[in-house]
Amino acid sequence: MFAVNQDKVEKSVGHVLQDFGGTLLAPLTFIGHQLGLYSVVCWFQDERRRSVLIDELSRLDDYYLRDVGIDRSDIEEIADAMVKRLRRSRAS
Repeated sequence: MFAVNQDKVEKSVGHVLQDFGGTLLAPLTFIGHQLGLYSVVCWFQDERRRSVLIDELSRLDDYYLRDVGIDRSDIEEIADAMVKRLRRSRAS
């Protein structure tokens, strides 16, 4: 009977999966750019960041908001400005 080195098997399987994933990634990236999926994913990321920023700033009390120079009514406007800045930087 022969012994199998489990560490070598796992490392080998990992390399095969990396190579296979790399082989599929290039065509999928090309297809995604052609279909405009990149912009859709970026839009979702931007909206998620906007939502997180609004949630975090809303958790602060008025004293802390005043300390950093933000009024509670300006939170959404600040979040919108951040998203616009992100999108402009990605476009250039």
